Amino acid sequence: MDLPVMDVSGSLDPYVEVKVGNYKGVTKHFEKNQSPVWDRVFAFSKERLQSSLIEITVKDKDISKDDFVGKITFEVSEVPQRVPPDSPLAPQWFKLVTRKESYSRKGTLCLQLDGDTS
Repeated sequence: MDLPVMDVSGSLDPYVEVKVGNYKGVTKHFEKNQSPVWDRVFAFSKERLQSSLIEITVKDKDISKDDFVGKITFEVSEVPQRVPPDSPLAPQWFKLVTRKESYSRKGTLCLQLDGDTS
């Protein structure tokens, strides 16, 4: 994880929200950490999903209102399946998309995605 500084103080208190339709998962936040490792698993049943999108949003915890850092969006159909099913997952780095393309703040997120239907 490589995240941008968000606050005037030069700190970042990041956490991640994972949304798939009506399902939502949230990690804990880390105080003053631009390279956190959450090591969390979020599992969703494809049969019960009410959306075709997976949204992974990084936010900066703040006293008043949490700040948007960046987002990664996938179609559920784009998530690869392991072949064979018991093979290890390969982590991949993804660039966070910000609300404004002109932002100098950029970040990356390392994810392991598994479209296993079993």
